[in-house]
Amino acid sequence: MTTIRDFEPEELIGEGQAETYRGREVASGTWVLVKVLKLDSPSLWKGIELFAREVRSLEQLQHPQIPRLLASDLGAEDPSRFVLVQTWVDGKDLRSCDFPDENSVIEMARQVLSILAYLQSFSPPIIHRDIKPANIVKSGDLYHLVDFGAVQLVTPADEGGSTIVGTSGYLPPEQLMGRAEPSSDLFGLGMTMVRLLTGREPDELPVHRLRTVWENAKKMPVSPRTERFINTLIAPHAADRFADAATALAALPGDKERALVRRPSNTTIQVHRTPNELRVVKEGTFGHEVLVLLALPPCFLAVVLLAKLAWPVAIGLGIPILVISLKAAHDAAQRRRGTTLTLAGVRWELRAGRKIRASGPISQIRDVWFQRAIGVSKPIQHLALLTDEETHTLFLANDYEGRWLRSEIMDFVEER
Repeated sequence: MTTIRDFEPEELIGEGQAETYRGREVASGTWVLVKVLKLDSPSLWKGIELFAREVRSLEQLQHPQIPRLLASDLGAEDPSRFVLVQTWVDGKDLRSCDFPDENSVIEMARQVLSILAYLQSFSPPIIHRDIKPANIVKSGDLYHLVDFGAVQLVTPADEGGSTIVGTSGYLPPEQLMGRAEPSSDLFGLGMTMVRLLTGREPDELPVHRLRTVWENAKKMPVSPRTERFINTLIAPHAADRFADAATALAALPGDKERALVRRPSNTTIQVHRTPNELRVVKEGTFGHEVLVLLALPPCFLAVVLLAKLAWPVAIGLGIPILVISLKAAHDAAQRRRGTTLTLAGVRWELRAGRKIRASGPISQIRDVWFQRAIGVSKPIQHLALLTDEETHTLFLANDYEGRWLRSEIMDFVEER
């Protein structure tokens, strides 16, 4: 059975709460990574917790792009220190790698998202919490995710009470409040892409309304689709990012043309497309407005009948009820006409019946995805349009309709 005694640290390569060494396996001479936490200070109690959490997490992981845990000791052999040993990744971290074009950055993101999707497939999800160029190592054509010293298993008990860890510029706002979720790692990846595309650290770039403005600092051409993708990753509010790594991976830009998703056979949603216009129409249906229309007229009639006894009361109540009844009828008619999203020229417009709910430039559209209602036993899925300014709810849709409409809308947007 392999123990920490089978490995020998040699070269100190990193210091923090724990010391990191490049070492060797004594028997074979194979390079390994050795991390040592010396328990010589009572103030290290949080470091001890994080180190133990790192070991527990690594014990679960079997992924070719995550260094494998070879041995560990949490004070059993030597009460004065914690030790873990991992396989050595022979390569360079992203701070020393060359990225000549946009596609090379996208390929890095593709591989890291695949790793993150693996981590988030655990129950509870495993959150790295420190995604940055120094923790992504390129070896040959593969990118490896290293240093799980800040890792967290996200459970309800962690909400609002977790340790604040991370690196300035790559740290999402929710981690400043001690909270992490799957989209938190996406923020770090997005800022890593910003670092590679601009050559500047994220905290050196300007900020507008809490969002890092990096587009004017690009050192290479970047497609609008990639810009939108990155801006979704680095959205300051977690709800405006992709929900998790698997969702982001499905939306990742590539150098090939998008293959449009086939229209579901049982949908009632209509899409009308020409070279210069795209219209998405969701027909409305009567709901609770019907009850309002049926109930208010009798109420109005009852008030009128009271006029024989107290006509001032009838006038005082009857007129407001009549106005409410007419407004309900108008709103019902608008809903009956449904919802229409139109993209034409350089503008988009969202209507409920004839009423314009929202509009703006197509260049500000970042993505289309689901918003799920919170606090209900069965989640309700509202398809939503995400822009630079805010998220606009479109209408109810199922997963098949959502994938189809996202494909159609974003394909049209990317052609502008």
